[in-house]
Amino acid sequence: MKLKLLNARLMKKNIRIQGRILKAAAFAIVVLCATITVYAQDAKTRYDFRIEGGKLGKAVADVHDQTNIEFIYSFDLADVDGIHPVKGYYTLEYALAVMFEGTGLSGGLTESGMIVITREKSAHAQIREQDMIHGKIKKGLLSTISALLFGVGGAHAQQSSVDQNTEAQEPAFDEIIVTATKRAQSLQDVPFGLSALTGANLERIGASGAEDYLAEIPGVHYNAQGRGTSPIVIRGISTEGATRNNLQNSTTIYIDDLPSLNAWGAWSNSDFSTFDLERVEVLRGPQGTLFGSGALGGAVRVITNKPDLSEFAAKIEYGHAFTHDGEDSYNLSAMVNVPIISDKLAIRAVGYKREDGGYIDNVRRDEKDVNSGSSEGGRLLLAYQATDRLSLRFTLTHEENSLDDSPASYALEAEGDAYEYNGTIPNASDIKLTSYNLYAEYEFDGFMVSSSTTYAERDSLLNTDYVSYIDSLLGGALGFDADAPTAYIDPDDHDYLIRHKYDTFAQELRLSSTHDGPFQWTIGGFYLKQNLTAYQLWASEPFGPVLESNYDVHVTETALFGEASYKFSDKFSVTIGARAFDNKFEFERIDQPSVFVPAGGAVTPYTVANSSSINPKFSVSYFPSEDIHLYATAAKGFRIGQVNFVQDEDVEAGITREFDPDSLWNYEAGIKASLFDNRLSLNAALFYIDWSDIQLQRFVTGPASGLLLNITDNAGKAEIKGLEADLKWRPTAGIEIGSAITVLDAKLKSVLDGVPMIPGSTLPGSADFSASNFIEFSSDKLPNDMRGYMRLGHRYVGESVSNINNAPQLYSDKYNVFNARAGLMYGGYEIIVYVDNLTNNDARTSNFGVDAQNLFASRSYRLQPRTIGVTMRADF
Repeated sequence: MKLKLLNARLMKKNIRIQGRILKAAAFAIVVLCATITVYAQDAKTRYDFRIEGGKLGKAVADVHDQTNIEFIYSFDLADVDGIHPVKGYYTLEYALAVMFEGTGLSGGLTESGMIVITREKSAHAQIREQDMIHGKIKKGLLSTISALLFGVGGAHAQQSSVDQNTEAQEPAFDEIIVTATKRAQSLQDVPFGLSALTGANLERIGASGAEDYLAEIPGVHYNAQGRGTSPIVIRGISTEGATRNNLQNSTTIYIDDLPSLNAWGAWSNSDFSTFDLERVEVLRGPQGTLFGSGALGGAVRVITNKPDLSEFAAKIEYGHAFTHDGEDSYNLSAMVNVPIISDKLAIRAVGYKREDGGYIDNVRRDEKDVNSGSSEGGRLLLAYQATDRLSLRFTLTHEENSLDDSPASYALEAEGDAYEYNGTIPNASDIKLTSYNLYAEYEFDGFMVSSSTTYAERDSLLNTDYVSYIDSLLGGALGFDADAPTAYIDPDDHDYLIRHKYDTFAQELRLSSTHDGPFQWTIGGFYLKQNLTAYQLWASEPFGPVLESNYDVHVTETALFGEASYKFSDKFSVTIGARAFDNKFEFERIDQPSVFVPAGGAVTPYTVANSSSINPKFSVSYFPSEDIHLYATAAKGFRIGQVNFVQDEDVEAGITREFDPDSLWNYEAGIKASLFDNRLSLNAALFYIDWSDIQLQRFVTGPASGLLLNITDNAGKAEIKGLEADLKWRPTAGIEIGSAITVLDAKLKSVLDGVPMIPGSTLPGSADFSASNFIEFSSDKLPNDMRGYMRLGHRYVGESVSNINNAPQLYSDKYNVFNARAGLMYGGYEIIVYVDNLTNNDARTSNFGVDAQNLFASRSYRLQPRTIGVTMRADF
């Protein structure tokens, strides 16, 4: 099998209009300001709701009895059926949202303290209303400019806006409901490090993928190497950092209920489009109790929007961007939600396509902008409310990420320009994921049963440029010349690829309490079967295959898990959880005859590695007031054991064939506070991690082949200490300031004798200090019902090292990067202009020096050059 490398490239564009765009962007930023309107009366008060649901009149009476709040609604609404039940401690705002979801009703507090319930406007009614004032937009925009720029001189415009928008804009933060503990609860009540970005948050920061939203979250480091191939490290838990290997990742990525990564050979990851997402949750620290193996350092949960059973909805988004000295980029996305049978059956369809322009020039192949990439896919969801108690949902998801070449560049100025490189063959990739999920939920009296059944297929094809390394082993026979490091080498003469194909079946059955009372619980069972085949080919003309291997891998995981909490009082609660798991890892490798494998081939024989354990978790929560949550948590995480690529003769010589799981204990203490009438949010945690039996890689000479073998042993211990803090403040309704800070000290503590690593070395892949800051100005009081915002973001990232062997040339730069965005909204329409990397900083975000991927240059990855873009969005 040979991968035919495509040399055809789109015609490259030289962008010469960025100065004018910058001026336009600057003008737009001056004109626009704003933030999401939030009302906060009674926002922080939580009530012990016991709402049975059913008809509106009865549900409203129950809410009144339990809160003593008055309601106003039209008499004809009293018999509206389908109001959802609410049970538990929630804010009034959240309870109303749950009650009215999918009913076509909405309710909100007035300044007098009463709740007014009305029917929501249809999309068509909103459009007709917008059409009536469409002719006023031009005049209103001039008034907006006057109001924002001239203050008193624009008083008339401001007064007009106030007349049309009589409700006061409140500065309090909205409550975010998460399901990180497999049950719905406020983010502020979860007793461990957790961040969540809603769909609205993702749109506001302009996130298109993981690199964008993970930059906003403390404790997380994204090692950018191209979409779908970039490692994610949480709390410094990594020994591989920014490099690829066959170990299970230390961070798992869930798409709804599907663990989306390979348990073996995880050279790629899932970088799901953010379009039409409900939210993204990032769980920091081990999550083995509820999310199993692979959540050693934490978990990223991508949660999609579900069908709305009662309302038609549609959205379309288009974006275009220009990168300095690079190609254009664009994206087009669309969503439609259609109720087929009102309140019973609905379908939601999502589609998207994104083209990312390249900006790296390959001087050996004389090609420009080689690192272009694309992402495309979609979802189809069908929801059915069979009865008041039974709901069903089917989801089909497909996504494909491809990269023409990696964004690798020269690390040293003496080698060439910052955005040039002399790779021999493209480090191309093509990653496809298709999943089918059936979710069922049945509500009994006092508890709920949930079932999630998923089948998924993943196909990853990756090129890796090892040509110069093989040339060195063949004594220079492939034509490389150290004195001519950019001399042309025909890429069509070389195939260096690996292809992973796997199918996964996952089943989770879960029971969760829904009754009132201080004792709440979740129990469940989990089964996963993953079958993987891999084909690896290194071939160079005229030698043919240098290495050709086939892999057959099977991973089976079964687990029982549970978590229970008891609330001793309004101030004090305890949570205890555990996961009992059993893993089976089956492995076989066959090497075909090649330059390095003698006639007859070689075999790593069929081997089974079994592991089992119990992972506990303990949490204590104390609420000195309803706005302050103090907690302490201890949790254990694990990663599965595997098999080394060794022959029987190697084992007889003392080389380990199997290695065991590694595990760690995470101890953390934190605070989650909502202060000053919920205008200041502070979440912070101190943590200490004790990591033992670490799976460390080293090279040994194999007696059977005489070649260097990459061997993994349980050969070390590490200690990680750190601080995470996430602060958001709204001093007024139109200003929001935020900062996410990480301080990290991650060190290798000890290694076994014979392991060539130095205790005290910094663990790779994370910075010792990082901070992500923003300030946002906003207003929903612009003339003619327009709203706007301006957001300035800053990120500082300290140096990180790419390898556990901390050579000086392997450290990244310390760097600052600035971004700016501004948006103007009118009704369901929005236009945004933005500039990423305002100062055009070319800092090296990771450094690899000279390694097997290029013996003739130092390799690094850098910030993407300044990018200027516009996004247009419409909701119907």
